[in-house]
Amino acid sequence: MDLQIPGNIILSALAGSHAYGLNIATSDKDFRGVFVADKHLFYASNFPVEVSDASNDQSYFELGKFAHLLSKNNPTVLEFLAFPERCIREKHSLFALFKEEEFLTKQCQNSYVGYALGQIRKAYNLKKRISYPDDEQKKSFLNFCAVMKDGALTPFSDSGITVAGISVSELLNQKDIYALWRGDASDFLELNSDHYFLNKKEGEELLGYLVFDKQAYAKYTREYKSFFKWKEDRVKFGYSRGEGEYDGKFLMHTFRLLLTAKDIATKGEIILERPEKEYLLDIRNHKFEFGGLIKEAEDLVEEVRHLFGKSDLPEEVDSQKVAAIVNEIREEFYSKK
Repeated sequence: MDLQIPGNIILSALAGSHAYGLNIATSDKDFRGVFVADKHLFYASNFPVEVSDASNDQSYFELGKFAHLLSKNNPTVLEFLAFPERCIREKHSLFALFKEEEFLTKQCQNSYVGYALGQIRKAYNLKKRISYPDDEQKKSFLNFCAVMKDGALTPFSDSGITVAGISVSELLNQKDIYALWRGDASDFLELNSDHYFLNKKEGEELLGYLVFDKQAYAKYTREYKSFFKWKEDRVKFGYSRGEGEYDGKFLMHTFRLLLTAKDIATKGEIILERPEKEYLLDIRNHKFEFGGLIKEAEDLVEEVRHLFGKSDLPEEVDSQKVAAIVNEIREEFYSKK
């Protein structure tokens, strides 16, 4: 292991798609785990609560943070209690003190459903990005301008006015509205970070008033930059153009999360290796229409809420028991040094 752990590992396991049984040939191998901070670092309050490598292929929580997240029913951390044996790379006997049944509570409804709803919202945004024309040239801010004349407002592109030979001047107490003049202004409407209209001298003939929708332009610019940043990083999402109208990997894991929550509510256990493997892989492979999947996910959210409502799971994790487990593990390690 290249990653330097400042303490003792008590759990290390192959996580992600491999643990869910949903890995494909190109799936990365992600290792997750828990470590107990070095005794001297701990008492000096000089230890990291989480360590990971640059690619995040390996990531480990310190015992205290792990226990805190576990007590909050964090979905990612709860999985640590249910890794299949085939995925376990290293496991200390003391880790068995964290018993799955003592950490599954009705709080899982909020943590799992809340996370799933966030994923669904992201799915809409991802679909927008995926549908964004790959070769679209950035729009000029003139696309967000209109010309007002004789009480009528006309998009600049339909106004019949060309950029050459015109200038603008600011109007007193008017924001983002400019007088539009015919006049010699070769640098008209040049844009920089501080000013939208650099040439503001009056010309000879008033052509009308230029109305600039600055907010819409700013919003478009943010989305445009965001899309092309995402485009550069889209390999991280497991998506390439031509695969479908949505990110299949993303939605597959949204459904996996909800189905896992359903098991917790009805069976009181975490089942990482999903029996719905073929269905989930069909989602990844874009066998279903986006709108139908989102509707199904939203229905599943409501079903999970209903099931938790009638579940006999405890309301919350026993915080005193969690503290006792953490203390016992630390004492076991620190008493030996």
